[in-house]
Amino acid sequence: MRSASAASRLSPARRAHSRARAPSRSAPGISPVPQSTTDRNDAARRWQVKLWVIFLMTLTAVTDRFGWTIGSFDPKIYKRDVASNSDFRKFDDGLKMTIDVDADVLQRIENRLKQAEEAGICSYGLHRQKSALMTCLVISPLQPDHVHFIDGADGGYAMAAASLKAKAAA
Repeated sequence: MRSASAASRLSPARRAHSRARAPSRSAPGISPVPQSTTDRNDAARRWQVKLWVIFLMTLTAVTDRFGWTIGSFDPKIYKRDVASNSDFRKFDDGLKMTIDVDADVLQRIENRLKQAEEAGICSYGLHRQKSALMTCLVISPLQPDHVHFIDGADGGYAMAAASLKAKAAA
């Protein structure tokens, strides 16, 4: 039996198709109704989409590697746009940032934050991680209006906030 949320993921055509099937009188796992062409078409379409994405990723990597332009797409301009359109800092009651620095710079930042906290200037939470996660909203790589959201791949802002809350509770 499917849960309601799983059933709602089916397209309306697939839901109608699954309701229209005759009850099976054969052995379990063997259906007297042949697999529909819709199911095969859906599977073929999914493979087409996957192959197209792989092709585009490969093409992008090659153009980036060799500095080629394709039509009006220039990987140098796109990289610059990614950097300028990235949302790596948040402002609400304070400043929240995801930054990529070496160990020495991180230590200097942490020392400065400790000094500011001891002076009563700020409270801070810090979370170190080895990688970041970038979620992109790109309507067209040819337009400069794409947005990239960056957070730590190992908890990021949420883990830094938990660190801050733990210090405040102590």
